[in-house]
Amino acid sequence: MDPKHGSSKLATVVRVTSGNFLEMFDFFLFGFYASHIAHALFPSDNEITSLLFTFMTFGAGFLMRPWARSCSALTWIESGGGSVSSSRCRSWPWARS
Repeated sequence: MDPKHGSSKLATVVRVTSGNFLEMFDFFLFGFYASHIAHALFPSDNEITSLLFTFMTFGAGFLMRPWARSCSALTWIESGGGSVSSSRCRSWPWARS
């Protein structure tokens, strides 16, 4: 294995790890400040209702990420994108033509 290829793998691991860390840190911050977010964005007489609306917003954002990734992958396939992404995405049931 040449040094250039090894550093490329290391750079990929660092990028993926830092991306996952930032995503988990974002989830942590949202959970930590959920009551403050609920009070600021969903004012209500009932604190539980405000908090539930906050967590529903969080859940919608959490579910949109894979859906948006699937849509962008399908757009990539339809536009004649690369073989790696194309071959991986064609195994998805909704991507078969």
